[in-house]
Amino acid sequence: MKSQWVEREWHDNYWDEMSTGKINVLPLLLEDCEIPRLLRTKKYADFRADYSHGLDQLLRALHRAPRRV
Repeated sequence: MKSQWVEREWHDNYWDEMSTGKINVLPLLLEDCEIPRLLRTKKYADFRADYSHGLDQLLRALHRAPRRV
């Protein structure tokens, strides 16, 4: 989260989501960290304590995502 590249990328995707109404980013939480304010309200897959639970969250979110052609 601290690299400028990551920061720029999630900012761009966040504003794309706001303008189109389509969800483009599903954050993965791998370890405790300070979550940026713009991402605090987003759904995320939590891999910190239980890998299987985090993977289940990720797969369910991807299953619900609209397919792109």
